[in-house]
Amino acid sequence: MIFDLVVAVQVGMVLAAILFIRRISETTEVNRVTDEYMLERPEQLACGKSLPDGVVVYRIFGPFLFGAAEKLMDALLRAEHWSKVLVLRLHLVTVMDTTGMNALLSVVERMKSSGGTVIISGIHRQPFAMLSKANAIEERGRKNLCATFDDAIARARQC
Repeated sequence: MIFDLVVAVQVGMVLAAILFIRRISETTEVNRVTDEYMLERPEQLACGKSLPDGVVVYRIFGPFLFGAAEKLMDALLRAEHWSKVLVLRLHLVTVMDTTGMNALLSVVERMKSSGGTVIISGIHRQPFAMLSKANAIEERGRKNLCATFDDAIARARQC
């Protein structure tokens, strides 16, 4: 009788964890940045800044977990064509899991194989540490990792 209760509690905990991760992933947004106003610090503000030709900017808002990784891939696949430079604004991403990291690296590799560049701006400590542990930053170029959106636009002009 006690064994059944222990198993039931374990199954309940696993299901609760799965539902929690799913709900958290649903809160993540992946949007193409346009000229519309966004409440951000001045150095992160996209409004009013001109983008060089061939540069597309996407902003990810929320935890970058397995569900968000799927949203990023869907958003990029909906684009008519892959741009020369893709700027990913991650200043609103505080957490990244392995699936999110793999999706990000897949986008970087796909852009690289098509002759494009991915520039990451505003990355937080945990996602940065995860990419560092996987040697993803050194292998793909530290110069494409920018602290602010302004720095990312300056780097995009060099590409």
